[in-house]
Amino acid sequence: MQKKWITARTFPDVVSAEVCKTKLESEGIQCEIENDELINMNPLNAVAYGGVKLGVKIKDAKKALEIFHQLDAKEIYNVTEEDKKRIENNKLQKIKNYCPNCGSLEIFREPISKRAFALSVLLLGFPIIFKRGKWHCFNCKNNWK
Repeated sequence: MQKKWITARTFPDVVSAEVCKTKLESEGIQCEIENDELINMNPLNAVAYGGVKLGVKIKDAKKALEIFHQLDAKEIYNVTEEDKKRIENNKLQKIKNYCPNCGSLEIFREPISKRAFALSVLLLGFPIIFKRGKWHCFNCKNNWK
């Protein structure tokens, strides 16, 4: 006897599976969700159960995979370039620590001045920790205070 249903895709949660099920049903593809009750009862065991499985009929499998491909390639939000620039500027305004040269967030602050630390160990015999260190940008190799 031939199996009529195949697992077209697995999901980590029930909500994602329901969204894809709704899309497939709107395209006229009959589908069913497996393991949704198990994962709703204990979401931490989703991996052990193999995730939420979305099954489709064998005859509709190719069409379902095409729809999944379209959903994966499509952007959920239509964000323009102007919106992306505005969002990036807002992020940089909220984040005070960024490279003044290139605007990169890949920066590091030396926790103490190495020179002062070494001098305090040599002269006093114990380290005095100075909190003012230099900032270093990994992107453009810029150093600043």
